[in-house]
Amino acid sequence: MKLGNRSIYFLLIFSIISVLASAVITHYNTVEKRRSTELVMRRYQAIAASEYLLSLMKDMETGQRGYVVTKDSEFLEPYNKAKDLVDEQIDSLKNYLVVIQSN
Repeated sequence: MKLGNRSIYFLLIFSIISVLASAVITHYNTVEKRRSTELVMRRYQAIAASEYLLSLMKDMETGQRGYVVTKDSEFLEPYNKAKDLVDEQIDSLKNYLVVIQSN
């Protein structure tokens, strides 16, 4: 079976269009996967930041309780250390949440 010049050109053009379409689809999928991965990483970072904030709050509570029970200011050391870090950690958590909500 002999193919004419028109058939060969048609097949060639169809092949080129198919390759270009495949390249565009692959690029789109790669960009979406990267975006999705970054969003998941941000969520894990937000979870870790909230767990750290909870740990700081527990340290503060433990220090306060120790001081109230014993009236020994040495027990306030964990409270004072955590108190300095809480505001910073809250700001960090807010930043993660803003990025997550914007996506």
